[in-house]
Amino acid sequence: MRNYYRYTQAANANCNITQDDSHWVMYEAYVASHASTFTFLQPLLALIRRRDVAGVMKVASHIGDVTLLHDGQMPLMEARVRRQVDVFLKKFPFSREEYDVDRKAVALSKMLAAEDQCRLTNVKLDWRSPALLPPFLRRARSLIAGVLGELEPRVVMKILQGGTHGPGATTASRGNRVTPYYKFMDLPYTCTAEARSYAFAAISSDPQWMEILEQSGRRPFVPLPGTPLYQKQLQLLNECVEIVAPDKVTFVPKDCRTDRPIAVGNSLNMYLQLGVCDYLVTRLKHAGVDLSDQQRNADMAGLGSKHAWIGDLENPSSFATIDLASASDTI
Repeated sequence: MRNYYRYTQAANANCNITQDDSHWVMYEAYVASHASTFTFLQPLLALIRRRDVAGVMKVASHIGDVTLLHDGQMPLMEARVRRQVDVFLKKFPFSREEYDVDRKAVALSKMLAAEDQCRLTNVKLDWRSPALLPPFLRRARSLIAGVLGELEPRVVMKILQGGTHGPGATTASRGNRVTPYYKFMDLPYTCTAEARSYAFAAISSDPQWMEILEQSGRRPFVPLPGTPLYQKQLQLLNECVEIVAPDKVTFVPKDCRTDRPIAVGNSLNMYLQLGVCDYLVTRLKHAGVDLSDQQRNADMAGLGSKHAWIGDLENPSSFATIDLASASDTI
């Protein structure tokens, strides 16, 4: 637990803990110790005593709703209790008999809702002329443009040449074949149609990479004498790159309520994306934001934890962190 939990008042409870129900006993003790102060816990306590997993998960999720926690008006003690109640059993491995929920379906529904939210936002911003955009958006665009600079052809080539292969699986390399060596050697590479020209430019600008492809045996025939270099390269690249759909979405375990959607990217798309990432990190560092150093964030979080209380009083001026719902899907 983080330091600010050390101030939680001890519960007056005598519990007989067995191996089979220790999670329920501890959860009941925690909720019971706060139910007299926070009456909204009473219905949850009744569900806990009935060992109603579905009911507990539903009510606990409502109690810990982030829109309630982040309104800025809730007392620290109440926010802490709501959060703890919500997450106490969230990752417990309930059997399907105890909690019959289709976690993949829940995750898919949540993902599609986030996608729809993004779509509506894009529609709202696209149909307006720049002059009709809210002042804060025009200001944001100006600041971002100042950090990124002009996207000239030489800058585009710098971004493409800054690409690299990451550590994760791709649609072309998976399992134990995820090191850069395999990602260069596993042919055909995968790429979306929209990224094709950028991927071809990145590969053809690297003589060693082109030599790897020449030695791969995928060239269907020897080019005629006098064939322009770009045509010979294009012929080989077309044999070595498969044009496919965008990322493959799959699901991995997250907690007992829902799975987590993840995207397995195409090999060349991810190569290009990491080139863009390197460019953004460099430009932001020039603007005073160093994403490679998280010490400032750690120091601020430490101060927030250390000074959450002044004696026995809550400190309303203390720093805090927030956990936003669907942040990766919408921001």
